[in-house]
Amino acid sequence: MESLIQQKGNVIHPSVKAYKNAVKQLYSDWEFFADIHLHSTRSDGLLSPEEIIKLSWKNNFYVAITDHNSIIPSSGLSKQHKERLIPAIEILCKDGVEFLAYFHSIRDLNTCFKKYLKPKISFIFKTSIEANWLISKLQKYNAVITVPHPYCPYDQFRENFIRYFAKKKLYRESIGSISNIEVFNASHNRQINDKCLEVAAHLKKGICAGSDAHTKNTLGSVLTYCNASSKEKFLEQFTKGNTLFIGTPTPKIKNVLPALKILSVYTKYFFMRN
Repeated sequence: MESLIQQKGNVIHPSVKAYKNAVKQLYSDWEFFADIHLHSTRSDGLLSPEEIIKLSWKNNFYVAITDHNSIIPSSGLSKQHKERLIPAIEILCKDGVEFLAYFHSIRDLNTCFKKYLKPKISFIFKTSIEANWLISKLQKYNAVITVPHPYCPYDQFRENFIRYFAKKKLYRESIGSISNIEVFNASHNRQINDKCLEVAAHLKKGICAGSDAHTKNTLGSVLTYCNASSKEKFLEQFTKGNTLFIGTPTPKIKNVLPALKILSVYTKYFFMRN
């Protein structure tokens, strides 16, 4: 996997120490760094949005808090917080397929969520959203659409992007609207990420990566970077495939807390319904 990624200028380091040293060197040559796939307490993360943004300021990178079917109330964010935030959301469709959407403004994200998404969300992991319908609505806001972990461990219990695509459920227009495929997810093993690389190559899509962070220790473990003077310029480069990424895998032990958090969310939902 590393060889194919490196051919495109991206690097995955086997150790956290090597990763941190490499990132330090990059900061002298590149303007814009962002962790573009992570979760807060608004869904199944362990850090509040405020804690995440505070850490991003401390470590000098931007963040796209991509909570599951949930957004951060803009009224609860200070101007300083908004400066570091790329408006985004991870949307779970009714049959299990997921998409990441990045917006050009918090206003666009809020409007899209309230007008189209919220009425179809009954729980952060349960919606009545259909994939092609979703993409058509995201297009109204010129959102940048990517596919996170098109294959992942728990897909045996639900649909995934690979099978969904194979069944020809996605319209040609919908496929054309997808900008990038996430080919490295820090919480997944090499075998799984290899399959995601194959999907991107088959669809001839750009590639991206995400920390999928749920904890402080994994925040910023994958960074996407380019020379961009603003969030808007970054999204332009990201859409065109002109960004690079650098990262390190999350040790399995660090996936335990996120798993327990997800279990607690489901348990709470179960008892609320009964």
